Amino acid sequence: TNQKQWENCAGTLLKDVAFQGKAEISWARLGNSLQDQFISATRQKRDLCTRSLSCYDMSYISCRFFNSRAVVTQKEYEKFWFWYGKCLQVLRYQRHICQLWLKGLIYGFMTRHDVHAALNGQKPGTFVIRFSESHPGLFGLAYISQDTPPRLKHYLVKPTDTAAAKITLPDFLKDKPQFSRVLMLRPHPSGKPHFEIRTKNEVFSSFYSNRDQAVDGDGYEPLG
Repeated sequence: TNQKQWENCAGTLLKDVAFQGKAEISWARLGNSLQDQFISATRQKRDLCTRSLSCYDMSYISCRFFNSRAVVTQKEYEKFWFWYGKCLQVLRYQRHICQLWLKGLIYGFMTRHDVHAALNGQKPGTFVIRFSESHPGLFGLAYISQDTPPRLKHYLVKPTDTAAAKITLPDFLKDKPQFSRVLMLRPHPSGKPHFEIRTKNEVFSSFYSNRDQAVDGDGYEPLG
């Protein structure tokens, strides 16, 4: 199954499992099915799950797509999947992205209000990675600029920035001095989102491509 086929098939399968032919179901039922699918799509095991959808992720989805109602319809689901399916496909297939999610380096589901709260008072160069709300499957980088005075800015990572996946997201970040310190999501006893501030190279260096490796005069590279 290629990536596009997977997105379509996964959306149909989730709808069939959750709705079972009904026009509407409870949000709780859809949420349970979403969680099962997410764990499978990110290649985790339920009994050894590093990072599933949190209660805050679920709240984001419920509020944004279903107006926090107790009952959801198939029509609402279709609109939701058009956005969410592309995000899930990126997590499943795009190089490094799932590992970045599992490590808390991608926050993911975050409103602009949440972004403002998380970055309020942070130093210039501090950033957080989330899924773009207006461009399904793409990432938005919210960061504190080097301007005087510093201000919160938003940047959309476009396909051209990563040369159609030939350059990874970590490589893109490596080359951009605007991004120096990332908000890394960490577990917290309260269950609420908790961030640690880490330098970019500290947490992303293991994902960088070795693009500066020397090349022999005849064009061959040594084995690494």
